[in-house]
Amino acid sequence: DLLNFEDYLYFEDLSREIGVHFHVLSDNKIYTTNRHISHFTCREAFLTWTPLYYRPLSEMQRDMRFSKFMIVGTPTVLDNAIQYLPANIYQQYSILRSAPYFIEILNTDVNKGNAVQKIAEHLKITPEKIMCIGDQDNDLAMLQYAGLGVAMGNAPEEIKKVAKFITLSNKEHGVAVAINKFI
Repeated sequence: DLLNFEDYLYFEDLSREIGVHFHVLSDNKIYTTNRHISHFTCREAFLTWTPLYYRPLSEMQRDMRFSKFMIVGTPTVLDNAIQYLPANIYQQYSILRSAPYFIEILNTDVNKGNAVQKIAEHLKITPEKIMCIGDQDNDLAMLQYAGLGVAMGNAPEEIKKVAKFITLSNKEHGVAVAINKFI
């Protein structure tokens, strides 16, 4: 379920072509070949307590495997960058807007819905007894799997459309509202 070095080379080159920052996750470390590291990448490393490494392309190990790639930039830059992503890559990879500043690229078999399903099967819990709460495109599969998919009030419309309930925004303690209502 991991991405390989050929995948990495393709997206690293594509990110330079379309003029966006790019970083990858491998073995719980963030790597970037961008000499001027994006402050969004630094913020991600800080918030997730993930070590961050600058590595020139020539120093990246060819046997590396990656859990995900991330195209990084302001919302306006990413809105523009999406237009330049070749249509055929959507069949080969799972490409999701996971935050206003990130586009995630994953193996097509990797998503939060599959993760929740594996945990549920391990714990012998049926989907009807599961509530999931989300607010970004990478939450879509999880909300569809759960018996009760809850969208945050600040979620995009396509997320709200699949949810069975829409709570308040994250700034208005929408998670607490949903938990108090249903749990």
